Amino acid sequence: MLRDMRRARTVFVAYPYKFDTAYRDALSERFKGTDVEFRYADDIVLNVHVMEKIRRMMSEADVSFFDVTGANPNVMLELGIAMVTKSPASSLSSVTPSMR
Repeated sequence: MLRDMRRARTVFVAYPYKFDTAYRDALSERFKGTDVEFRYADDIVLNVHVMEKIRRMMSEADVSFFDVTGANPNVMLELGIAMVTKSPASSLSSVTPSMR
C-alpha cells in the first residue's frame, strides 16, 4: 500500500496548442522534483482514432486538467468526454485582454 502511494501521479493536460511549448515548460518547471507526470495527447502515437487515444489517456491518468481559455473546440470536446465518462477532471480559464 505505501509503495503505491509513492508512484508518480499522472495528469492528462488539454490546452490550446497556440500556447506552444511555454505552457508545458511552465508546468514542468513548477512541478520539478515532484512525483507529478504530465501527459499530453501528442506525446504518443497509437494506431487508433485520435479521440480513442485521448479517452484512453484520460482514463489512465489520475486526473485530467483542461485549460478552457478561449473556448478552444478541441479542449471543450475533451472536457466533455471527461464529464461523460465521469473522469476526475479540473478546468481553468484565464481572461485575456481580447476576451474583455
